[in-house]
Amino acid sequence: MNGNENEWVADPRIIRLQQLILSLGRATGPARNLDEEIARFKGWREYSLSHGARTRWESPTGAVGETPRYSLNLDVALELLKEADPSWVGGFSWEPGMGSAAVGSNPVLQGASPVIAICMQALLLELRKMQESHLFAATDG
Repeated sequence: MNGNENEWVADPRIIRLQQLILSLGRATGPARNLDEEIARFKGWREYSLSHGARTRWESPTGAVGETPRYSLNLDVALELLKEADPSWVGGFSWEPGMGSAAVGSNPVLQGASPVIAICMQALLLELRKMQESHLFAATDG
């Protein structure tokens, strides 16, 4: 805020997270590129040892390896949700050709699979936390 109370500066992390949730909603199935985007959001770092070399990933704890398969693996998606809200309450279901997930007061979200819908819910929880902290930071002062 540069002295103008009506000026709103969008946080690029919030915008990227919104775009990621929308991309998951449009996905037709598990996608490695979306898994990598979720991993980046979670603090994983991508690097190459030399030009043209295979990309490697480093977790926030420093472990080197492949990023989790958030959009494919139910256990990994549920862990993502647990990290977003350790006391989450909700459910998920399978429908013909898609899946749904509901968490707390969030709207029911649908994706290509229940796993993808769970990822969307986890990221929506993270987005809401970011928006709240951004709003409080903007009003402090």
